[in-house]
Amino acid sequence: MHLFETIYPLAMALAQLQADLDDTLAAVGSDAFTAALQVYRHAKAHGDGSGLDALVEDLGQRFERQPCKKAAM
Repeated sequence: MHLFETIYPLAMALAQLQADLDDTLAAVGSDAFTAALQVYRHAKAHGDGSGLDALVEDLGQRFERQPCKKAAM
């Protein structure tokens, strides 16, 4: 019982740290996606003939819209 009482607070602290890390990772991923989308939109709008064609094509594949699938009933 003593070991459990010793380890339990550590386990709870680690669980909270993991939750905080997951939240941070999601926020960073969202920020990175938003920034890359802004770069893509700008390059697509202003990049003709500037040597950005390969970049625009690569990013275009990443941001290509997928058709919405209807839920099965």
